[in-house]
Amino acid sequence: MSSRRSLLAALLVAGSLLTGATLPLAAAPDQAPEAVIDRFGEQAVAALAATQNDPAARRQRFAELMQGDVDMPRIAALVLGRAWRTASPEERNRFTKVFQEHLIATYSRRFDSYAGERLEVGGQTEAGEDVLVNSRVTPKGGEPIDVVWRLREKDGRWRIIDASVAGVSMVVTWRNEFAAVIEREGLDGLIRRLEEQAVG
Repeated sequence: MSSRRSLLAALLVAGSLLTGATLPLAAAPDQAPEAVIDRFGEQAVAALAATQNDPAARRQRFAELMQGDVDMPRIAALVLGRAWRTASPEERNRFTKVFQEHLIATYSRRFDSYAGERLEVGGQTEAGEDVLVNSRVTPKGGEPIDVVWRLREKDGRWRIIDASVAGVSMVVTWRNEFAAVIEREGLDGLIRRLEEQAVG
C-alpha cells in the first residue's frame, strides 16, 4: 500500500471514531447502516478541517468524539483474536483503553497532509449478522479508493467494527501486527508498547 493510501486508510479508520451520532436501530432510511457511514463522512471531514492547523485541538477532538458508532470492545476483541479469549477481564480493559488511545495518538499526527479527500457512500449489503457498506474515497488529483465498512447491531444501534481499504481489512492488519508482538513479548508486552507510543 502506498504512503498516500496509508494516509487515506488512517483517515478512514480514525475517522470512523469521529462520528458522535447515536442511531437507534429502526427501519427509517436515515437510521440505516449506510446513513451511519454517510454521516460519518460529513462529520469526519468537518472535524479535520476545523483542526487542520492545531494538532492539539485535533487530538482533543478525536478523544471527545470517540463515543458513538464504533464498537471499540468488539474491535479490540477482533484485533487480539485468540489472545482476547485467554486474556483476563483486567487485560481486556487495559488493551481496549490503550488501543483506543493508540489510534487517537497515531492518526491525529498523520492528518497534517489531509488535502480535502471526500467519502462517497454507495450502498449496503447483508453479510450474516453484519451489514457491509460500500464507499469510495476520491483524493484530489488521485485515483479513487474503495472502502467497505462492516457494521453490527449492538444495543439497538448499528456500530462500525471494521473497514477494508482497497480490499485490506484494517482489523486483520492490526491482528497480524499485534500477533507478532504477542508471540515475542506476550500481551502485557504489547500493552506496554502501545502505552509508550500513545504518550510519545
